[in-house]
Amino acid sequence: MPTPETFALHPHARFRVIDDEGIFVLQESGEVLVVNRVAAAVVSGVRGGASGQELVAALVERFEVSEERARQDVDALLRDLVAAGALVEAAAGSGGMLSWSTFNTRAWTDHRLMSVLFELTYACNLDCEFCYNDLGLGGEPLTLPEYHTVVQELADMGVLNLTFTGGEPLANKDFFAIAGRAREFGFVIRIKSNGHALRGAVARRLREEVDPYLVEVSMHGASAAVHDMQTRVPGSFERLRSNLQELRDLGIRLKVNSTLTRYNEHELEGIFAICDELGAQIQVDPEVKPRDNGDHTPISSCPAPLPESASKILRERAAKRVLAAGGGPPRHGAGRAAGPGRSPTSTALQAPRTSPSTRWAVCCPVCSGA
Repeated sequence: MPTPETFALHPHARFRVIDDEGIFVLQESGEVLVVNRVAAAVVSGVRGGASGQELVAALVERFEVSEERARQDVDALLRDLVAAGALVEAAAGSGGMLSWSTFNTRAWTDHRLMSVLFELTYACNLDCEFCYNDLGLGGEPLTLPEYHTVVQELADMGVLNLTFTGGEPLANKDFFAIAGRAREFGFVIRIKSNGHALRGAVARRLREEVDPYLVEVSMHGASAAVHDMQTRVPGSFERLRSNLQELRDLGIRLKVNSTLTRYNEHELEGIFAICDELGAQIQVDPEVKPRDNGDHTPISSCPAPLPESASKILRERAAKRVLAAGGGPPRHGAGRAAGPGRSPTSTALQAPRTSPSTRWAVCCPVCSGA
């Protein structure tokens, strides 16, 4: 039997136990592995430094199997998980794997909370005229220990996907301490950012300390004239292009989010071309929404009706995406991603609008009413 002490979680794998089943997200390839409760117990033991004999004894006691059967299971599972890229060391085998679709179906039927959107701040270093955030909200930011408590509670609830957003999440002075703690708990981390600060030392820290599954950035045009007009920050387009290439060079999987407006509708094809060049996913939101405070001013930016040229481009791209049947671009030469995506049971943690009493569910900017 292989020595469990010589095995470890792959550096780019994330592992969580949810309702006795184990979930691996392999961030290099974007694949998801779901393992049964026996395999989850073995991996938890390996991560806790258990010896081979301790693992066997634990399986005998918990699952009421013979010592020989437990020894065989440990041997097969360790080799299988290394072959799958979830652990480091060993060879091949075949036990304990479930399909991600099966697990996702259980999440739906059992009402498991799998994904959370966590607003860290309303502050932003850009000034997009169609932004839905109400920048006038008051209140006191959470302290770092309070943020850590929220992350701990989400882990205890079995949440798998944790997306940090804002405002601009990196505008929170404790961003790396919060996201780093989330990484320690094994969350699959996504970052929704405008990309303006993601360069140099900040980009390297993001890769090394947080290692997100995906970074989503906002692009509002295919030229500086159109993008900068909407962000109202001169130079923001060229800086974004440079930052995206730097993130790509660091091996960070990228996704571009673009809100379709009357200013950029004629540049939609150019935005797609930029994303193709970067190997980045893209999502276009054809709808400009009112601000969270009910202000309808942003809607004046919405193209009305949606131009046929834009509709055609979106239809063509949707068809290509179905044919490709893939996710994000490969990282470090890995295969095309087929990642976990958005779970059927998701929620967003936001500053309270009308119910500040939901204490644990409050993200940054407000921990009690304004």
